[in-house]
Amino acid sequence: SLRHHNYKNMRRRKLTGIEPNDIAFLLILFFLILTVISVEYSLDITAGEEGISEASDEVLNLTLTKGSLYSENQKVDVSQFFSQLALGQRVNLTIDSEVSWQTVITTLDCLNQRRTIVNLRRM
Repeated sequence: SLRHHNYKNMRRRKLTGIEPNDIAFLLILFFLILTVISVEYSLDITAGEEGISEASDEVLNLTLTKGSLYSENQKVDVSQFFSQLALGQRVNLTIDSEVSWQTVITTLDCLNQRRTIVNLRRM
């Protein structure tokens, strides 16, 4: 009777408890799914030869603020600006701290499509 009683308690514990193997399996699944998602949305950015552009007349100074893009301190129309940007142009991009990450990534993607060499700066 005592043996039968212990067996019932043991069986009840197994049904209600979570095994460490279950937690490990769920964590592995979580990180695998997270890795697949992050790879799909990654952006390949190639730095210039030195990685930092040198100051010269050919360097275009851009400033990205919350909601606006400025070229040489003049507000520009984003939809037309990137299509008119010369291929391989060197750009100093200064980013305001209030700009959302999505805006920064979208801007870098547009610059990358024009094969620009970008030097990032923070305001």
